[in-house]
Amino acid sequence: LILSRFAPLQVLRGQFKNSTRGIALRRTLVMVQFFISVVLIAGVFIISKQVNFMSQQSLGFTKEQVLVVRVGKSTYSIGEENYPLYKNKLSQLSFIKGVSASNGIPGENGWRGQVAFAEGKSPEESVSTEYLAVDHNYPSLLDLQIIAGRTFRNDVTDREDGLLINEATALAMGWGSAENAIGKRILSPSNSP
Repeated sequence: LILSRFAPLQVLRGQFKNSTRGIALRRTLVMVQFFISVVLIAGVFIISKQVNFMSQQSLGFTKEQVLVVRVGKSTYSIGEENYPLYKNKLSQLSFIKGVSASNGIPGENGWRGQVAFAEGKSPEESVSTEYLAVDHNYPSLLDLQIIAGRTFRNDVTDREDGLLINEATALAMGWGSAENAIGKRILSPSNSP
């Protein structure tokens, strides 16, 4: 709209550059360019700081020298039947420190779209969660930092009822801290009373 007000003949003859409208337009365009440049530089600086921050943060587990072997889509029973054989064969190799099984790795989605609620609360008070089914070697193999409680044992009770949660889950369930979560149960609508 501003440019359409200018007389093209005056602009081409150079009479426009010294007019008050020409000077105002140039100043406005320079200020707009300067503002855009400042915003872009600040954006690059902020993104750079964020990427640096994320790369320096501790993930809470050891990711170095961990090999993840994805065993395609198969039913759980097939994997459960063959896992001891795989584990035994891999454990015999001298360069392998340990073997564990899981349906996912930390930072990656496990069973999508699960909801859970603390025992004693109603299903309406549920929170969105991510579950990873793991064996008893998983926490020690990844050097997970256990703040309160203990890691898994290789027994029936832990296989059926054992659960490790992070601090965010303890807060979301209303327990306040990791220490208060010890011995508590988490239910999902599919296994609620």
